[in-house]
Amino acid sequence: MFRWDEAHFGKFGGHYLQRSYYIDLHPPLAKMLVGLGMYLAKFDNSFLFESAKTYPDNVDYVTMRRFTSALGAIAVPVLFAAAHNLGLSKWASLIVASFALFDNGLVGITRPILLDSTLLLFTATTLY
Repeated sequence: MFRWDEAHFGKFGGHYLQRSYYIDLHPPLAKMLVGLGMYLAKFDNSFLFESAKTYPDNVDYVTMRRFTSALGAIAVPVLFAAAHNLGLSKWASLIVASFALFDNGLVGITRPILLDSTLLLFTATTLY
C-alpha cells in the first residue's frame, strides 16, 4: 500500500502521460518530472492511483521511486559544489555534503513518489 501523497502526485503524473487536460494550481515542473519517472518505468496508465489501494503487479513503482530517489541523491554533490562556490574549503564542503548524505530525513523524504526530492535538488542548484 502507498501513502496518500503518492496517489495524489502519481495521478498528476499519469495525466501528463495521457496528455489530458486538467487544472493544477501548482507549478508543473516537479509533477512533469514525476511523469518522466513514470514514463521511464513504462507505466501504462492502467492504474488510477486511488487512495488506499495496493499497487498491482503490473505497476513498476520501484522504478518510479528510484527516479525520485536519484533526484534527491543528486542534491548531495550539488550541495558540495555550492558550499565550495560559497568560499568554503574542500573539507568544509565535504562536511556540508556529508550532513546531507547521512541525514535520515533526506533518505526518508526522497524515497516515495513525492515532489520533495525535486524541491531539494532545485534548492541546492539555486545555492550553487
